[in-house]
Amino acid sequence: MRQKAIMLISLVVVVSGVIILGYLWFWQGTPRHALYQMVRAVQNRDINNFFNYIDLQAIFNNIVKDASQDLDFPNNSRKDGSPPDEFTRWSHKLGKKFARYLIPKLFSTFESQIKGQIEQYLLNLSTSETVGLTALVTHAQIAQQDQQAEVTIIDPQTNQKLRFQMQRHPETRAWRVVEVNYQDLKGFLKKEFVE
Repeated sequence: MRQKAIMLISLVVVVSGVIILGYLWFWQGTPRHALYQMVRAVQNRDINNFFNYIDLQAIFNNIVKDASQDLDFPNNSRKDGSPPDEFTRWSHKLGKKFARYLIPKLFSTFESQIKGQIEQYLLNLSTSETVGLTALVTHAQIAQQDQQAEVTIIDPQTNQKLRFQMQRHPETRAWRVVEVNYQDLKGFLKKEFVE
């Protein structure tokens, strides 16, 4: 009888351990876990670890692409509604090709300055602001589909949204931010640095 009790307790411990380890393995492969790791890196002032969770090159490329659409002709027309002339269409097309060539080189030239500015901003966050990041991640809306996730973080004071895309590496299961919604980012930058 005593041996059966020991076997039963051992079985319960092993099954519980497997369930806990399985949950931890699953949890570590979620976008929310990556967001918590980013927040922990900011709270610990470990900015190098923070940069492991973002793909600055992809974010920069997407921001430039979205910003160029701000300058695009709506419905392929000028501001007065008339269609653009041939020279304008040609120069616009040439500008886009030039930007596709120039942007990667521009980013590689200024990558250390961009990282430095981000690092300076994150290191200057107050303790209450870094603690608040945990709450934002807890309430983040995450729509995951396969290796992609769209994350929406809402500032509870202003109801301002910050949406971004995350992508999971298929082999390492690590999630990284690869795109930030340009319109949301403009609003955030205006709030943080202009007001």
